[in-house]
Amino acid sequence: MQAKRPEPVDVFLREARKSLRAGRVVFLDRVLSDLSRLGITKTEAVDMLIDLAPSHLHKGPEADRNMPGEIWVFDYHSDVHGRLYIKLKLVSEAERRVLCISLHEWGLGPR
Repeated sequence: MQAKRPEPVDVFLREARKSLRAGRVVFLDRVLSDLSRLGITKTEAVDMLIDLAPSHLHKGPEADRNMPGEIWVFDYHSDVHGRLYIKLKLVSEAERRVLCISLHEWGLGPR
């Protein structure tokens, strides 16, 4: 019997968690503004990202229109902050980093 291949979202989340736990994460300025507005610290945001599961996947992977790589969108529910829209990608340099493109209330649209 052949071993089941992991789903792409599982591979993405495993790589993302590894980078997040190593502190390799970048939040865009607009994300930092949204975090501040929502009262979410960077540490809390990283914990939310580590907590993402395949069941949170909303769509992806999709090609990034602005630079090479794939974008993943997650629908995450926080008991404190409600339903959140999270858009991430992994970027490679010497070591992979998580780029947080969006993290805000669900339904606010592009920011």
